[in-house]
Amino acid sequence: MYYNIGVFAILLNFLFGGITQKEQQTIRISGQVSDAHYKTIPFYCQQKGGLYLSKDIYIEVNDSGKFDTIIVLNEPCYYKVWKNTVYLNPSDDLEINFDLQNSYETKFSGAGAEANNFILNKNRSLLGKKAKNVKSDFASTKNTVDSLAEVRLSELRKNTSLPSSFVEEAHKMIVAKKIEAYIDYFFYTECADIYDTDVIQEKLGKAVKSILPSIQAHLDELLSDNHLMDIPLIFATVKDCKVYGDCDLSQSAMWDECVSLKLFEKEIDQSQNITPELLHEAESRLAKLTDEEYKKGLAKRIKRLRKFVTGAPVVDVQFEDENGKEVKLSDFKGKLIYIDFWATWCGPCRKELPSYGKLIEKFKGKDVVFLSVSVDQDKAKWQSFIKEEFIGSVQLYASNQQNLMKQWEINGIPRFALVGKDLSFIDAFADCPSSKKIIEDKINSSL
Repeated sequence: MYYNIGVFAILLNFLFGGITQKEQQTIRISGQVSDAHYKTIPFYCQQKGGLYLSKDIYIEVNDSGKFDTIIVLNEPCYYKVWKNTVYLNPSDDLEINFDLQNSYETKFSGAGAEANNFILNKNRSLLGKKAKNVKSDFASTKNTVDSLAEVRLSELRKNTSLPSSFVEEAHKMIVAKKIEAYIDYFFYTECADIYDTDVIQEKLGKAVKSILPSIQAHLDELLSDNHLMDIPLIFATVKDCKVYGDCDLSQSAMWDECVSLKLFEKEIDQSQNITPELLHEAESRLAKLTDEEYKKGLAKRIKRLRKFVTGAPVVDVQFEDENGKEVKLSDFKGKLIYIDFWATWCGPCRKELPSYGKLIEKFKGKDVVFLSVSVDQDKAKWQSFIKEEFIGSVQLYASNQQNLMKQWEINGIPRFALVGKDLSFIDAFADCPSSKKIIEDKINSSL
């Protein structure tokens, strides 16, 4: 057995930190991860819609995939751990065996298991497996959903093993599950064969707006308690009502601010083009925030925006060509630079290669250079691959991958970037070659 935060350290806090044992509470968490590849388990705090980043917990895992730790926890809190929602309560002794292939097979035992098993097993979609409870029309489906929700509420009232602090929250979760099922009904009936996200947004928006009057009482029940935004299921449901139904959250200033900020942060994270306008909006929002945790989270994103905003100077990095010669990004100054960060083992990367070859051919003779930067661990495999699959780009190898990943914040591949002739960003998260006209127009307008 081992502990990430030792009992001795906690006792020191009690003795020298002026904190009594009653005030400073702890919880023990132990268990195993099905995939021993993971060395750290991230527990993402869901307080205020997951915006309280400083309360995230990271638990170390040994070589066998096991963990056993004591953490300070002064109040109950919900966490997202991979695909599972985990409820931690002070003084619990919770054992979790995570199944990364099927989150419903994750096992909870020990003190604190009852609430987590309720979330896992008694809080699934009211539409049933494969949406079997979807009826021929919304009214019939709603009746079925409402009846099933009443059964769950009845079971909840009879359950005496759940912590009293959790029972009322579980009741509200069932209310949220009803709203979720109402919205999902339209997804299954009107959007089942649609893959265009804009069309789905339009259809769901129209449908959800049409039923808002019938779900407003349920929504008001959730909005009446600001604490409920700490529960991921409830927050997600209210957010969906805002996204699809444009529901009015102004009756609760805290809910309104939190949901608005969460949606804006998602916009930032998904933005393909970090413009000065987006940066300005982020800075304006930051100036108006009053919650210190909100400020920290948005400030962190703004730091990233400033780094990659259009016009910001690129971080010069050093590569190797196929012969081992050192090549810097700055060596291409004076030309427009389109970069593909990729690897031979990356399926989506290789899928882009034919389109990349066509893009290169289209701009042959123009003042633009196309780079393919490999992040392969196996340099020999990369060298062998590019001899067989030459597409016309300048082939480079990232010898210092850790530095590249950190400086350019490459969290996934393929990743593309468009750099100006003056070595400033035009688009740090550029469109891929298969976007065809979109990236072609961007390159043409930047020449």
